[in-house]
Amino acid sequence: MVKVNLQQINDRCQYNPFARWLGMEVTEHTHDTLRFAVKFREEMIGSPDTGYLHGGVSAAIIDNACCYVLALQAGKFVPTIDMRIDYHRGSKPEYGIQGYAKILKYGKTVSSAEAFIESDDGTLLTSGRCTFYTGFDPSKSQQK
Repeated sequence: MVKVNLQQINDRCQYNPFARWLGMEVTEHTHDTLRFAVKFREEMIGSPDTGYLHGGVSAAIIDNACCYVLALQAGKFVPTIDMRIDYHRGSKPEYGIQGYAKILKYGKTVSSAEAFIESDDGTLLTSGRCTFYTGFDPSKSQQK
């Protein structure tokens, strides 16, 4: 059962300053998967010599995609516990940035998801797996 809809996820992308900077947009979803796109911008380049997307930007996209797909089930946005990223091929602007995420295990306390960044032609560029604290209660978090 989907507890968060596409508009709510994309609104969250705009609410969070870093996610807004990434420019990530969720384009479609089911109850346990989603597809996303990110517009490649010059300030995302890690090395002017190669023109490749910075690895930290790829990792952030993977983290956000996994968080958002879990939000579909949890009905809330949950904190990351752990993350593993694999870089398969450098991402260049002409490749485009899109991909998908899927829930691997949804649990009452801990859940996991994985995401894949692909080029326009479907070539795998980056993949990652994240673990989240789905037992998190935002109403009980400490405000500073």
